[in-house]
Amino acid sequence: MPHFKFWDLASNKSETRFAVFERGRSFLHEFGQGTYDRLRVIVYRTDTGEKLFERKWSASATEHPVFEGVALSDDGSVVYLCREGGSPLSFSLSGSKSP
Repeated sequence: MPHFKFWDLASNKSETRFAVFERGRSFLHEFGQGTYDRLRVIVYRTDTGEKLFERKWSASATEHPVFEGVALSDDGSVVYLCREGGSPLSFSLSGSKSP
């Protein structure tokens, strides 16, 4: 299990959901490169802790996840990854309605 050193947290307007953006490096990756190989965005329901969405990926050589953040739409149906110097990426939580 990787150890995530950096994370950001955001909730929707009514605080019924929250998103976590985690970034980290696996043990072997620490020595080989300066990039992050363990990135993920997760969205949970606040009341039950149920995981509603998860996306994992490795950073590209041009991506700088230390300068990125996470946000949720007011109703919690869209999660945004805000990138430095670029347009935000958005992911719809398809089929999910905010409580």
